[in-house]
Amino acid sequence: MNFLSLSDLHGHIITIPDDLEYDAIFLAGDILPDNPEEYTWLRPDYAMELHTDCNKFWKSQTKPIYAVHGNHDTHDICSTLDSCMHVVDNRVVHIKDDLWIAGLQWYGEAYYDLPTNNCLKPLCDFIATECDLLVPPNHRIILMTHYPPQLATLWTVGCGPLGHSVINDLINKIKPVAVLCGHIHEAANMRETLLYSGGECKVYCLGSFRTWIEL
Repeated sequence: MNFLSLSDLHGHIITIPDDLEYDAIFLAGDILPDNPEEYTWLRPDYAMELHTDCNKFWKSQTKPIYAVHGNHDTHDICSTLDSCMHVVDNRVVHIKDDLWIAGLQWYGEAYYDLPTNNCLKPLCDFIATECDLLVPPNHRIILMTHYPPQLATLWTVGCGPLGHSVINDLINKIKPVAVLCGHIHEAANMRETLLYSGGECKVYCLGSFRTWIEL
């Protein structure tokens, strides 16, 4: 199966050629235009225009879209995520055949509210329990989270402290075949192999450029 994966679009409309063949789209957060309050000094209706354009674009897609919210998706004034996508915030969802997606997400009331390890731990524990309950043995799991685990890649771009060790703990528990994350623009489109007890997985630090994942 082939997947088109992106994050941190912040309302930008991407080009998806009609002849591309893929099974679904994964969006790891920060999909929508930024907080409408940031645009009111330009034009009162500017935020609505941006969100309306974004909604029309995603609604026009014919492939399934799986998404988690990012910290800039707290004001979904057109209900784009709920109306156009399968939102998998803190859910474990069957995609097809032996493939599942586990979505991890925390978000506050404003874009500048960011989680700590303590914020994420109960959510990580919940996802681990859901995977144990729902996913049959020998089936594969994709973990998608807006916020990244601790990665050597983040240190190379000066953002090492922004990784979350509790997500590494979750990876050790559910043993995903791939991890999709965003949030750190400096690490966009970087990849890292992450070792866990009994195996390894590829971590994809997504961005606004198309990343193709074959599983």
